[in-house]
Amino acid sequence: MKNLKHSIALFFLLTFSLYSAAQHSTKYGFELREYLKTASAHEKIPLLVEGDEHQIIQLTNQLGEEIRLQFESLFSLEIPAQYINVFAESSAVQNIEFSTIPDRTHTDTMLVHTNVDSIIQQAAPLRQAYTGKGVLLGVIDSGIELAHPDFQDSTGKTRALYVWDQTQAFNPAQQALHYNYGIEWDSATINARISTHDDKANEFGHGSDVTGAAASNGFTSRFYQWYYNNSRILGRINSTMLVQSSGNYFCSFTDNNGCSVNSDTVNVIVTNLNEIVLQTLSIYPNPSNGMIVVSTKNDICIERIDLFDVNGNLVWSKKIQQTGQQFYLTLSHITKGIYFLRAHSPNETIQKKLLIE
Repeated sequence: MKNLKHSIALFFLLTFSLYSAAQHSTKYGFELREYLKTASAHEKIPLLVEGDEHQIIQLTNQLGEEIRLQFESLFSLEIPAQYINVFAESSAVQNIEFSTIPDRTHTDTMLVHTNVDSIIQQAAPLRQAYTGKGVLLGVIDSGIELAHPDFQDSTGKTRALYVWDQTQAFNPAQQALHYNYGIEWDSATINARISTHDDKANEFGHGSDVTGAAASNGFTSRFYQWYYNNSRILGRINSTMLVQSSGNYFCSFTDNNGCSVNSDTVNVIVTNLNEIVLQTLSIYPNPSNGMIVVSTKNDICIERIDLFDVNGNLVWSKKIQQTGQQFYLTLSHITKGIYFLRAHSPNETIQKKLLIE
């Protein structure tokens, strides 16, 4: 009987221990558990945490980290991988969410879910048309193509008051309110062409598309518009365009009277996207973290450096006067990806492929 009681007590303790361990593990899911198996100890993991308001703040500070955003008992924060299990064991933490699945845009259902289609159609009980005049609009999306005429006034100045670029490294001199990540551009820096912000190429202009749907002024009544395989290419409104992908291209031109004419369709076959191999210029390291050394030979005078993304968008440009020596470029503010660097001299243009990671 004594042994039976001992066995029952042991079973109860074992069950209780397993239950306690399960309580800790259920605070975050399988995806985070698997991700932590290969994450480095110091890698900061973005988390959405629910828990006690005061204790979460205190716990985060004890770990030497900062909270990115808080709404009541919900927190957006980053914690090094080595501290996540300790963090999860705290009674202050109720739930942890983590995902490696990228955000998916929903332009096709946006108008229906926000009831904008009903407003446009002046559905009951609306008694008048609403133009949006005098409305201050905020957009959270992939970015915005600030150079697009629809986002400028009649004098060419930007209509954007502020742009908070959360993809860039934090800079206290460009802090957005009290937030400790990203940088903010105001209308003055945008008009002065100092701002480096642009819509993300891998989102195919989604942010500009959404902003245009909500606040376009229609000033592009006289413009060039390029098409790729019969689909409009957002933002490609110049008379020329750099082509990087095979397919059918044509350009439509619209004058001030609203009359349009299309060019002939041209089939483009891109056989090789490798850089022009010339021994007169080299860039290193490549891949790079954004700090690049450009070395020239044979007394070539480099007058300007342009950087294009894989869609042919000019993302950065700088005037340079260098002859027969090396100089440095700082591109750490440029989003990670594949780019084409073009060095312009009086007699030739040299192109190199560059990977920023």
